[in-house]
Amino acid sequence: KNTVIVTVFTVLAAGTISFLAAYGISHLRGSISRGLYTLFVFGQIIPFHTVMISVSVLATKLHLTNSYLGLIFFNSGFFTAFGIMTYVGFLKSVPLELEEAAAIDGAGVFRTMIQIVFPLLKSTTVTMAILFFLWTWNDLLLPNILISDGALRTITVNLYMFKSATNAQWNLLIAGLVISMLPIIIIYIAGQKYITDGMTAGAIK
Repeated sequence: KNTVIVTVFTVLAAGTISFLAAYGISHLRGSISRGLYTLFVFGQIIPFHTVMISVSVLATKLHLTNSYLGLIFFNSGFFTAFGIMTYVGFLKSVPLELEEAAAIDGAGVFRTMIQIVFPLLKSTTVTMAILFFLWTWNDLLLPNILISDGALRTITVNLYMFKSATNAQWNLLIAGLVISMLPIIIIYIAGQKYITDGMTAGAIK
């Protein structure tokens, strides 16, 4: 339950923020657009291990430890760099004439963004949602840092707890591994077509 809650809300938050920010960046011109894009690209190359202590201190000061909100907040922050970078590349390939035609027909910016542009990014959106799901579902470091309450542990932390230096509860460990793998397999099979389309489109562009 803990892992499902954190994963679902992280995917929704990271995906929404990524698209909205990327849409704004792709419509800016000049050094502002390039500067913001470069900023998020740099966010991709910073390893999580270099900011673990800072994240722990910040989470403590903001009272985000031992809560779903803390995991969702920090996971979304880490994932949006990749999401924005990916969305910007696709949004710049969308013909501007589509948005101009929508504006002539009386559509506002928000309606154009949601009803005209967003449907064109279906493959990209599904691909990123699956990646965000996998990264959150399989994450061990962040939940291990932020969660000390046993009732709030995610499935990866609990699997880690089943195995110690002196003993391994193999029956619980194997059962837990099967449970943890099933959602990933199901979601990957269901979204395989979109992942393939998204990667192919990205390669062509």
